Amino acid sequence: MDELTLGCGRCGAPLSYDGQAISVSCSFCGAVTLVEGQGKPHASLTTAAVATGTGATAAAVGRVQALVAVIAIGIVIVSIATYTFLSHVTTPAGKSLANKASSGRTAVQVVQNPLATTIDRMALLYPDAKREVNSMSSSLRIDLDDPAFEDITYEWDPGTLDHVSDMSLHSAQPPASRPAWVARLGPILGRQGVAKDPATYEYSWCGVHASVDESSVRVFATNLRAMNIGLGSAKIDWQGRLEQLWDLVKGAVFNPATSNVALGIRERLGELPLSSLARLDPQTDVDDSRRAVEAILPNACPTTGPNVSYKAAVDHPWFSEVTLAWENERGAKLNSVTFRPPGTSNGKLANQTAVAKCVVAWLGAPVENEVNHMEKIWSYHWARRGQVSVHVYDSYLWADGPFSTGEWRRLVQVLDDCGRR
Repeated sequence: MDELTLGCGRCGAPLSYDGQAISVSCSFCGAVTLVEGQGKPHASLTTAAVATGTGATAAAVGRVQALVAVIAIGIVIVSIATYTFLSHVTTPAGKSLANKASSGRTAVQVVQNPLATTIDRMALLYPDAKREVNSMSSSLRIDLDDPAFEDITYEWDPGTLDHVSDMSLHSAQPPASRPAWVARLGPILGRQGVAKDPATYEYSWCGVHASVDESSVRVFATNLRAMNIGLGSAKIDWQGRLEQLWDLVKGAVFNPATSNVALGIRERLGELPLSSLARLDPQTDVDDSRRAVEAILPNACPTTGPNVSYKAAVDHPWFSEVTLAWENERGAKLNSVTFRPPGTSNGKLANQTAVAKCVVAWLGAPVENEVNHMEKIWSYHWARRGQVSVHVYDSYLWADGPFSTGEWRRLVQVLDDCGRR
């Protein structure tokens, strides 16, 4: 009997069948094909026809499966190539098209979040925000759809997880409005802030800070452990100061009409007239010193050290900072006051001679001391037993008590008047 050619049901390869065997093995894939109806008239033909049809079908399926696999691989390759391309194409906001998802959030909306909150509560508002937690801080980055800023990051200090301690708005390109923001902040925050150029600004006072540069607007607090614990009267309400500073910066950036309205913010974060010091009673007891100082100098910042002291920012041509100190003992009264020049003066009294002459007009000739002959540095001293003594050094003026109410007011008036002539 002539051999008939059948097709393998697995791979479709041709099978040689003699019409008698009940099975045929494929020489290519090894599969065994059973043949029904062997030994009957035309059985082999019938079987051949059936088998050939089955083999053809299997071969077709195999070819389709191979084609599908090739198409799938092609799709994966195209997808990878497309993602790689998009990841290098950025939008005007600076985000790659592959990663950018429309959030519909603007900066002015997100900055309204209260700062007295936890990362968990804020994360509920923004499920798509990127959260990072480590031993140094916890942070939440929220993407924005905003012409000026691409995202905002809130951070929490490990020691104060119920209040944000750092907020920063980030921009991919330097916002064109930066000079206007800086111009609005400067007059309010005074010389505790410095404009390094028309579009770059830094402010620092009593543990809270603000900065504007080409890539971010940031408000943050530092040294939180010391401010949270404090020493006696030195515990600082950094949360309140930070919230006020954040409100001020938000106003300067997003709502200029409100940036100059909040006088309370300026009094607590900016400079106050030096003449305000005359309202302080020098006989105030140390136990009541903080209340008395903050009543007339809301920007006063308690400091740590052997004494109970407070520093305040003042608006005066010669001086920008005043430190008031009491001895840390029962019944102590105001013990000393130190006047320092603006930070822009590199820590030196630019007009030491004029300051000394001002005191001469009040207390007479001083004792002069040559501190450094080559650099021509002198100091001037009016030491008065039982009365106020004044010392003018090259970097500050220091007066120590005891202070009578009359002499205290006279000291403040003399310095304030001389510096404004």
